[in-house]
Amino acid sequence: MSEPHASPDSREDSADGVDAMPLGLRFRWWLAVHKVPVQIAGDSLVWLLAFFAASMLRSEPVVLESPTGPPRPGPVFGMALVACLAQASFGTLSGLYKGRWRFGSFEEVRHLVFAVACVSGVAIALDTLLGSPVGPSVALGAAPFALVGTTAARYAWRLDLERRRRPRLERSAPALVFGAGEGGHMLITALLRDPESPWFPVAVLDDDPTLVGGRIRGVPVLGGRRDIPRLAAEFGARALLVAVPSASSDLVRELARMARYTGLEVRVLPPLAELLRSSPTAALRRPSEIDLVGRRRIEIDEDAVTRVLRGRRVLVVGAGGALGSELAAKISRFEPAALLLLDRDESGLHAAQLHVEGRALLNRDEVIVADITDAERIDEVFDRHNPEVVFHSAACGHLALLHHHPRAALLTNVEGTINLLRAASRCGTSLFVHVSSYSAAHPETVLGATNRLAERLVAGMRPDGSVWVSVRVGQAVESSSSAVNTIRQQIRWGGRVTLAHPDQTRHMATAGELALLVLQAASMASSRRAERRVLVAEIGEPVRLDELARQMLEQAESDMEIAYGGPVPGDYVEERIFAPDETREPTEHPQISQTSVPPADIDMVRSLLGDLDSAGLRDALSRLARAPDGAAHP
Repeated sequence: MSEPHASPDSREDSADGVDAMPLGLRFRWWLAVHKVPVQIAGDSLVWLLAFFAASMLRSEPVVLESPTGPPRPGPVFGMALVACLAQASFGTLSGLYKGRWRFGSFEEVRHLVFAVACVSGVAIALDTLLGSPVGPSVALGAAPFALVGTTAARYAWRLDLERRRRPRLERSAPALVFGAGEGGHMLITALLRDPESPWFPVAVLDDDPTLVGGRIRGVPVLGGRRDIPRLAAEFGARALLVAVPSASSDLVRELARMARYTGLEVRVLPPLAELLRSSPTAALRRPSEIDLVGRRRIEIDEDAVTRVLRGRRVLVVGAGGALGSELAAKISRFEPAALLLLDRDESGLHAAQLHVEGRALLNRDEVIVADITDAERIDEVFDRHNPEVVFHSAACGHLALLHHHPRAALLTNVEGTINLLRAASRCGTSLFVHVSSYSAAHPETVLGATNRLAERLVAGMRPDGSVWVSVRVGQAVESSSSAVNTIRQQIRWGGRVTLAHPDQTRHMATAGELALLVLQAASMASSRRAERRVLVAEIGEPVRLDELARQMLEQAESDMEIAYGGPVPGDYVEERIFAPDETREPTEHPQISQTSVPPADIDMVRSLLGDLDSAGLRDALSRLARAPDGAAHP
């Protein structure tokens, strides 16, 4: 399909616009329009000069030949014309003049070297075959002159382009860039090539002392994070751009805190996968809650996970939750024979199917609405679908609420788990993974006691060729019960942010990071004896909620106050991941450890709990979770 031809009127308008340009701009426009012939002419001129320069270096230069008549061009000129034609031919064939490579880039120079070598070879061959008096030494000597000249011309042109594309200082605010790695190089390059960029990089910082003293596209690397206040004052910087896509939460929080005290605005680069979908300049944004909580590099043994999941029927219980939905999405990549999504929340199932499949018609048998507290319904699901692998992530998770309603926690977190365990045992499930939480290390709370008791029930299952394991994880940032969501909603509705204690901490990570660790733990459990063990996904240092709330308020540009109401009944200040009576044992994965857990018998647990009031139930749950004197052992 051919392009439409411009009308006479449009050509006249274009000509009038060019005539109205200043002389310098008109000349650049002409060069851009006639770029290919200008490049060929420029390279040809360089070859002419290179041949004459090489001939002058000989002891007896041969430039003009005039034995009897008027002077006429000699063999050197003829050989130079041959070189010009060869350069145009090789350059065109190799794409040197078609914009195949970025102008002045190393890729273009590499192909320019190839073209120069070919031209020199043609000149030497012709000189030898024709017996020219010029000699091969001239053609050979002209090559380095031509290479230096053509390369210098391209770099001069590129430097001029970059100079004209640089952001205008009157429109751009001076900024410090933290990170001298690939992210820093990408960001600084993008900033210096965007005339409309809101920031102009004036200095680079990096904690690697070996990089100090270097330059990135002319911007000096002048220090580390401790030099932020000094350099901000020295350059009058107004922003700190964090160009470390894999920055840890600790680093982002510290840089944000230093920037706040120094009066700098903070922007961060997102992870590489997100960065590749946009330009670095456009991708710069304020730190999100996930940046402040942390982004971690999680490496898993994909081959081992594939052996566990590929070709098997996999059931995800609690698929409507943040972690369950992400777990299902990641499982789908390992080609299970069937992926079953179960939840009692139909809206959560809708969101989960949309996340996993990109659509949510809710018209497939694999999307199951069921409540795990309904034993008959769970038996029906297992009998119909016969899952081979089960991931159980359904649970009540609001700590303070469950303290006042312990029966609800018992029904879902304990009775629901019992229903799943019995159904899975009866239908021959080969791998059962119970997703617990760090609250299990706090059995003095109702939430912790029910999670800990569920871990004990899983440990009490008989290893009849099946694997039964619990994996303890932290809060998913995206979860509705997470501290991040609570603070976010309080900021949204106004008033004030209420925390229990200034030193309250929680361990948090993204649902994607937790899901990967759960899959890794599942593969580890299936490849070895993991009876009576709890695998613990360690996600780094806990986050102080007070500091997190202050930074979230700053990002929201809110002047709301933070109030402290004191720990509510059933709550705790500092979160731990192991109970005081538990021993941490390392595993082959650096982010997964393990601890032993005393098993519990299903029938004995049910008989001991019985019909108790709320106070009695809280006390009984705490005792059973701690297993005093071996109670509830099978």
